[in-house]
Order: sequence, then C-alpha cells, then structure tokens
Amino acid sequence: MKLEEAISRYPNFLKLGEDGVLEMYLDNHMLSTYRKCPMLFVEQHLNNLSPKGIAGRNWSLEFGMFVHKCLEYFYQAQRDSWKHFWIHPAYKTFEEQEMSPKLVQNIQNFLIICANLWTDYQLDDFRETKGYKSLGGWQGALKLMTEYYQVHAEKERMRFVGWELNFGRKKEVPIGKITKRNEIDYGEIDVICRFYYCGRIDMIIDDGSKIGPLDHKTCSHFDGNESSDFKPHDGMQGYVYAVQKILGDKLAAQGITCNDIIINHISVKPCERAHERFKRSYKTYTASEMEEWRQRQVTTFKQIYNIIINDEQPFWNTDKCSYFIFSLPCPFKILHETPPSTRENIRKLMFQERKPWNPEEVDK
Repeated sequence: MKLEEAISRYPNFLKLGEDGVLEMYLDNHMLSTYRKCPMLFVEQHLNNLSPKGIAGRNWSLEFGMFVHKCLEYFYQAQRDSWKHFWIHPAYKTFEEQEMSPKLVQNIQNFLIICANLWTDYQLDDFRETKGYKSLGGWQGALKLMTEYYQVHAEKERMRFVGWELNFGRKKEVPIGKITKRNEIDYGEIDVICRFYYCGRIDMIIDDGSKIGPLDHKTCSHFDGNESSDFKPHDGMQGYVYAVQKILGDKLAAQGITCNDIIINHISVKPCERAHERFKRSYKTYTASEMEEWRQRQVTTFKQIYNIIINDEQPFWNTDKCSYFIFSLPCPFKILHETPPSTRENIRKLMFQERKPWNPEEVDK
C-alpha cells in the first residue's frame, strides 16, 4: 500500500511527521491483538469490523472498563475528601448535603455514580453470560462497590502522584524505529518509520516505599495465585515504561525511580469477608527486563508496518479459531471458514463497521 493511502485510511494510528517520515502510534490492545492473531488484528483494526449485536461486545472488557471508571471516581472523591463531588438527589445544594451524616452521604453518592455508569455501559445486555450471572448483575456490582468502599474509603495510605495520564500523539513515549542505509549519500542511515507507544494510565501512586502506576484487574475468583499473575504481562510493563519516559526526569530530580506497578486485584465472585475480595501485588522490573519489553514491542510494530506498507500476507493463528477464549470460537471464524469468494456477502450480513480504535483513549 502506498504511504499516502495508508495514512488516509488509518489516520487513527498513522501520520506523516514534519520531516516526511511515517509515524505509527499503537497501544497495548492493538499490539496484543496482533500477537494473538495477525488476521484478528486485520479484521478488528484495519477493517474495523465487529460481529453484529451482543456477539460484537466483550463482557470482560466492558465490565473492566466499568470498574476502572467507578474507581476513578472513588479515588478522585477521596483525594478531595469527598467534598464538592456529587449532589445526592435528596439535596439541592452541597451545603445542605454537607449537613447529612458523612458516611451515608459519601457511600450513597458513590453508588449512585456506579449505578449510572452501569446503565451507561449497557451491561444488562450481558445478562445471559456466565460472567454477568457470577457477579449477580447490577445488584452484585453495587455490592462489589459497597465492599470496596467499606475496605478502602479513607483508609488508603497512598499519595496520588498523577491521574489520567493519556499519552500518544505528543510523542511522549518513543519506542523504536525502522531504518535503512542510504547508499546514495555515502551510506548514511535514513529513518523510514518511527514508533510511539500510546495508552492511558489511571493512577500513579506513592505508597511510601514505592512509586509507580496502579491498575485494577478483575478476575472471576481468587485461586491463591494472584501474586504471580501479570508478570510477564506486556500491558503492565508498558505502563512502567511509559511512566519512566514521561516522568523519569522529574522523579530522578527527587532521587526517585519507577520500576514497579501495583496491581489492584478484584474478585468478581463474592467472598465470605469483604476484605478478602481485594488483594494487591507489586511487579518490579529491572532495566534489562524493560529493554526486553521494548524490543518485543518494536518487533510487533515492524510486523504491522510490513502488513500495511509492504503488503505482506498476515499470519493466521489457526489454533485460536475454535478456542479463542473460554473455549469459545473466534468471532471471525464464521467468516474465515468460508472460501474468499463468499466472504464479502458474509461481512455484509453478519458484521458491522465500528468506529476505529483510538489508541490514545483506552489501554486495557
């Protein structure tokens, strides 16, 4: 594909730099989709296709986004001592609300926000899924958030260093490039594409001993192995890499380094005691581990570049076709199991074009 055509077709993650060099902006979701199956990346992020109806949505992803948003409100309100954040419908002004019992006022306001977010994310559409039933629907979601409030409200000893750090088109996190030798100009090296990592970090915290990003991760239930989860994990390590690039100089000036991420584990399945539903673990990375991570991402960037610009045939990970997730088939199996000549009709019948993924907005 010609460079101009590629930039015009994929403006959400490709652009031409001021010096005429192609720039590629990808987040962990796009990179991990490619590594799961390059043809899945083609359908989801190049063709922007998704199955029609509920089949085109993902309970785990959307419930995770709901939890992230609820806890974003929770920590913002806690940072502000729960003042001037929400007005409960029973009150007309913040002043009137301030006269009510603090505990009741705060938790009611928090749960109202959670209930509204549940509706906004249209999570009742998943009522027939196993994950929804395990949670207990919206009542179970509000119980989960109530317990989180009871365990963590006004008891956190963490200092919040940063909030909602979106990084992307401002080139905050350069990660690599493709070069070639220019034989005309005495063998000088030309850059033909630059790579930039994108995403969004919800929180950067200082717990008194470590500083780093904090990420919420839900699971169906705790099996005792939570502390060993998420290492290795490209997404979690990517957050640490981004903080090192964005805040590295400022932290170094204070004699601080960021080599860790805190994982806030949350069990969807209720536990006998509320505090048993929430755990935390720390993942620490050495400089050599971070360089390994960077090289892995650069390899994936290059492979995506070759598919788009050099028209290389994408690899099909056929092991995932019938067992994509939870023993369910890939959503595009119905398309790919038919001859190429029939696929266009199936695309029109069973798939819809979705809004192109914006790697600067969400990284889950």
